[in-house]
This record gives sequence, C-alpha cells and structure tokens, in this order.
Amino acid sequence: MKKYFYRADDYVTSLDGLQTSCILRGDTVALAYKINEKTHALACDSHNSPLNGAAGQVDLKAFDAYGHSTLNVSSPVAFNGERFDAFSSHYWLGNGYRLYQPMLRRFNSPDDSSPFSKGGINAYAFVSGDPVNFIDPTGKFRQRRPLLTPPRHIEAPAILLGKTVTDQPYGRALLIAYPDDGTTVIKGHGHATSGTIGGYKPKEVLKLMKEEKLELADGPIHLFSCVGGRQYRDDPFLKPTGQRLANLTKRPVMTYKEPVSHFQKFNQGQFSTRLDPSYDPKPVTFYPQKNLFKIIMSALRKSLT
Repeated sequence: MKKYFYRADDYVTSLDGLQTSCILRGDTVALAYKINEKTHALACDSHNSPLNGAAGQVDLKAFDAYGHSTLNVSSPVAFNGERFDAFSSHYWLGNGYRLYQPMLRRFNSPDDSSPFSKGGINAYAFVSGDPVNFIDPTGKFRQRRPLLTPPRHIEAPAILLGKTVTDQPYGRALLIAYPDDGTTVIKGHGHATSGTIGGYKPKEVLKLMKEEKLELADGPIHLFSCVGGRQYRDDPFLKPTGQRLANLTKRPVMTYKEPVSHFQKFNQGQFSTRLDPSYDPKPVTFYPQKNLFKIIMSALRKSLT
C-alpha cells in the first residue's frame, strides 16, 4: 500500500515498500525532490513546472499549456508543481478531489460548484479554458496565478475610501484599485507600530470595502503601503500587516518592508503610480497561514472520535 503525506494542502512525501519520495518546497516553488537516497535539484519555470529531468537535462518544451507532456514524467513534481500519477496519466488535484487528464484537457468528473458558482458553466473544464493565467490546485475552481513580486508600475480604475486626510494628494485615507492583472491594490499610509493602513486595521479596511460593496479580485492583493511587510520591534508576536491581511483574505499579499518612494496621479477615477527606480522598498509576499489553535483543536477532535 502506498501512503501519501501532506503539509497543509501540498503533497510532500509518499511511502511504499520499495520507494520513498519527498519534495522540498518554498512558499510557492518546488525546489528539489528526493527518491530514496538520491536528491534531484529542480529548475522550474514561472508556472512552477520543472524544466529539468532526473538526469539534469533542460527541456523548455516539457509541458504544453494544459500540462500534457510527451516525455517520460518520472519526477513526483510535474505541471504547475502538482503531483503526476504516471500509472494513470492523471493529476490528482485537491488532494484527490478530482482527476485531471491533461491529454483531454478536462476533468473526469463534474465540479460540485458548477454551473452557478465558482466552478463555471462547464463542470468538466480545466480553469475555464485559460491555463496560462489561472491554476486549479483544489480541483474546485480556478485561481489567478500568484505573482511573486509586485509590479513597479500600476495604471487602473480606483475608488477612494475612508476618512478625509491632508497627507494624500487625492484627499482620502484609502485607495482601492483594480489593474488588469487580476490583483486588488489597497493603498494607504502604513504604520509599522500600529499595523494600520491609512489609519485602519486590516479588518477595518475589509469592512469598509464590504460596506461600499467592493469585492476583492480573484488574484493576489497588492498592499501598496510603507512597511507593510515589516515585523514589529515592540511586539514580536504581532504579525506584519501584510501577513495579517493574507490570513484574513486567504490569498497572497504583496507589500514592502521599507518605505515606498513613488510617483502617483489620480484623476477622474483613474490611478497611476510608478515606483522610484533609484530606491528599493524591499518587496515581500505573504501567504495565508493556518491558525495554530484551530489546528490543535481539529487534531484533538479527531483523536476523540
């Protein structure tokens, strides 16, 4: 019998009588894998698909847009960093929730959330036919591919929120913008000690957005705020603003460890900004963390049943 082990939602280890395989992952990228005593370093493309095989050779055409490969995929990490079952030629997405067949470019079973929810009209389609811009690690609905670093230039429609202020050229504490890349930009003055955005805590920012019926886009959040990624010196247990926002929204948050120097303009609902090329604000990306208390209580409940 083969046993599979996961870290959160990511497959990391498999065990059977003859072989043990382990995967070493970063936040979003597969770095290496180990089969028995032999370790193989991975070079992955921007989609987290490996380009080098077990022998170390590089093949820039290893996978097509939907994950099909004419190569002998022996690595436990394949298209989009997912586990590939070489025996059935399928991907077990969502930890086995649904089987995806890359040759047919579709799932073998319908999506429970189709056709009227996030699953889309076609219950069998993979990422609604757009594998370049979207991924589906859960097998339930597509997600915008996470960006590893925030863009240096933004031009997008925007809405102003919050109290009236004099330290912003547009006169309001918060600005919410929606660029074409699927991100949501939340802009406001950052304060490392209080952990606020434009004078509001992350929960309060989300509440203001809800009151104005502003939804988050399907991609990561770009927290355009000074020191949004800085750890607080006064309270080491208080997480950075970016991490708290990621935990609240359950999506990646791109922000900065240092003050942001940029050129900005807001005119008739259109916002544009460009980071100062001579200054590095030290961009950082935070990913949602599971609540430790909930994990412990869940383990206790399972042990009692």
